[in-house]
Amino acid sequence: MNRRLFNPSMKKQRGFSLLEILIVAALVAAGLAGLFFLVNRYNTKQVTNDEASSLNSIAAEVRTKFRSQGNYNGITPQVLINNGIVPPTKINGANIETGWNTNVAIAAANLNGTAGDSVSFTYTIPRESCADFVQAAEGSFPRISVGGTNVKDVPGGQRTLNIATLGTQCDAGAGGNVAAVFTLGR
Repeated sequence: MNRRLFNPSMKKQRGFSLLEILIVAALVAAGLAGLFFLVNRYNTKQVTNDEASSLNSIAAEVRTKFRSQGNYNGITPQVLINNGIVPPTKINGANIETGWNTNVAIAAANLNGTAGDSVSFTYTIPRESCADFVQAAEGSFPRISVGGTNVKDVPGGQRTLNIATLGTQCDAGAGGNVAAVFTLGR
């Protein structure tokens, strides 16, 4: 007879030990945390790209609609909304709202020495999205200021975006939001 079959000191193991269950739970939690991080990062990039695309489209429409007026005096978010320039998904009452749930301020500006010769779009941007957003939208604008400092100023002789200054002004590690002003001229 086989002694192993009838040995009372050997017990069959049933189920999993507590330690095994805890290890599996920790691995599942780590996997879910990683997945959450990736989804959040993707969503942040998507909002940033959507906002840059929207800003460039609005800027092109503004330039076209205001071409015959000669200046941008009197421009407001409501004027843009009333003229069908703002996508309906960006309208919140009389405001233009971003994917970051902040409002866009719009006003006539002075780019080339004449009041109202340009229009500025002021965005409040999460710092982690700031550099990507500015770089994606910068092609349409001769002047861009981030945190009160010009990072591009074509009229002032700075024809390209200063990446080092942009990084300093955006400071993705600082958290919170930063103001970015995009100025469009004639």
